[in-house]
Amino acid sequence: MLILNLNLLSPTKKKSNEYIVHFLFLKGILEISIFIITILAIALILSWKVLQEDFDYLSASAILVNKGSSTYNQEIRKINKINRNLVISGKNFQTILPRFLEIANLLPASVKLTTLQLNLLDNKLLISGTALTRDDLLSLQDNLKQITWIKTFTIPPAQLFEKKNVNFELHIELKNSP
Repeated sequence: MLILNLNLLSPTKKKSNEYIVHFLFLKGILEISIFIITILAIALILSWKVLQEDFDYLSASAILVNKGSSTYNQEIRKINKINRNLVISGKNFQTILPRFLEIANLLPASVKLTTLQLNLLDNKLLISGTALTRDDLLSLQDNLKQITWIKTFTIPPAQLFEKKNVNFELHIELKNSP
């Protein structure tokens, strides 16, 4: 079978129908492109909204972190100040306990101490107490002379007049501060 194209339209009508077909084609393409652009615009607006919410959340978090970090910074400054003070106080630290133990080990059994004062500024040591006899006090004097870090000391002669229950007070000068 043969396909026959019979066209009974006039050439002007034919031309106007072509324009209408082209117009309808362009109209369809324009509608599709406007629809696609609208979908893209909606997607962009929704993504902008999501990004704006995330940015607001991050900003709020940054503000909270800054508030919290300033508190932590103040606490760290206090701790650093305490550490610095400890380091400064420990620079001139020397153990005193071994020297006190040395004195305690050299005490005769009958000598009782009532005061043991150490003055690091003047490099002096004050020992006061009671000895049962004068010989015990002289024994304490001999024992204290054996200590290498004691420079000088004397027993006041007035304290040696008593024979029993001798109260004494020794002012001892130290070679270097303990």
